Amino acid sequence: MTYWVYERPLIRELRTEGNKGLSKEDLENALKIHPRTILNPVKIRRGIEEAKKAYEKKGFLDADITYRTEESATGEVTLTFTVNENDKIRIKEMVFEGNKAFSSDQLRSIMATRKQNLLSRFIGTGVLNRDALKTDAERLTAFYYDHGYINVRIDEPRVERKQDGLYVTMRIDEGEQFKIGEVAFSGDVPGGEEEAKQSVALEKGQTFKASILRDDVFRLTGYFSDQGYAFVNVEPETDVHPEDKTVDITYRVDKGPEVYIDRIEVAGNTKTRDKVIRRELKMQEQSLFTATGLQYSRERVQRLGFFEDVNVATQRGVRNDLLNVLVDVKEAQTGAFSIGAGFSSSTSIIASARVQENNLMGRGQQVSVGASIGTQYRNTSLSFTDPYFMDTPLTLGADLFDWKFAFEDFDRAGLGGSLRTFYPLTALGYYSLWGFPLEDVRLGLQYQWERSKISNFDPITP
Repeated sequence: MTYWVYERPLIRELRTEGNKGLSKEDLENALKIHPRTILNPVKIRRGIEEAKKAYEKKGFLDADITYRTEESATGEVTLTFTVNENDKIRIKEMVFEGNKAFSSDQLRSIMATRKQNLLSRFIGTGVLNRDALKTDAERLTAFYYDHGYINVRIDEPRVERKQDGLYVTMRIDEGEQFKIGEVAFSGDVPGGEEEAKQSVALEKGQTFKASILRDDVFRLTGYFSDQGYAFVNVEPETDVHPEDKTVDITYRVDKGPEVYIDRIEVAGNTKTRDKVIRRELKMQEQSLFTATGLQYSRERVQRLGFFEDVNVATQRGVRNDLLNVLVDVKEAQTGAFSIGAGFSSSTSIIASARVQENNLMGRGQQVSVGASIGTQYRNTSLSFTDPYFMDTPLTLGADLFDWKFAFEDFDRAGLGGSLRTFYPLTALGYYSLWGFPLEDVRLGLQYQWERSKISNFDPITP
């Protein structure tokens, strides 16, 4: 017995013809066949099937793909795929059956799948994507569930092909609408149940909404975290009463230990001093942990404008009731230099320059020097601001200026300065007014002194 073995040729080059709906790159990615590999008919057939699926997602349900090989003198082959895309088959109509609570138009607006319209040729609507259609069914289920229809059932979408296009049918069994029954808490509730209910939006008699239930869990978690229970766990439990069409909700609370901040570490500040960052934090070492304080601290550090990025993270301390806070920053450019020139009828030609530093020597202080000089005008200024004078909440600033303007009949010049001071109301113990927060409200006082002089009168000036 003799076995004759023939080696499969090597693919020297891969070509595609007729592909317009798919780019050459997308088609080759679907085929998963590449040059310098061995010609394998099984892989080719598998690749053609995957390419057809890719065409189906584009609406080319009748796409046909064939291949041919051309052998060279060296025994290698050129593999060519020829695509006959045919016309796109679009969705002609989308029909809903069994929907009573919501109109078909309302349900269509929720879905990503669209039927064809006058703009389909330009914007690509009306194409059938079975994966997207399956997701649409899940989206409709969530929509009904969020309006109290907790027993809704949506059958698998039925797609029929007719002479003028595709018809998609969605069969819906809505069931009954359920409302909220009793709202209660279980476990050890920090602050008491009555106070906790103030953070809950769902109330007895309202339509059951899963999205609001989810939001209530987030709000309760934040509320308990602000009382120092960083590891609190809130689990909603539902008890359905079909006879009354109500859903009782019980929030099961496992508060965990009361947590304090052990250490606050600052990293990444290669220029800015630690105290500039720490004084913006609304938390201190050995103080009770609050989730709101953690978030607000990050916002305050970000608002300094000294950093490209600010991350505030927590990690467990040496005990279960301790947390370490890590403030990681990335320094940004805080200095600026500008120069310019211009012309106007009042000042003629003028040139200006300005240098500004918002984080002087990493202390958080601001200083700027500016000058404008023209044929009829001159102005110089110097400004300095310390937002935490002597490491207190007091903001103190000083300005110096010197200017001169040459009018047609006389010259006028001025020299002076000013002092500015601001103090936050929160440092005085005022945190809100008629329900409005006063975190960013400051009381201010400014005094300005200037000495002006008029000279070079024209002799004929009246």
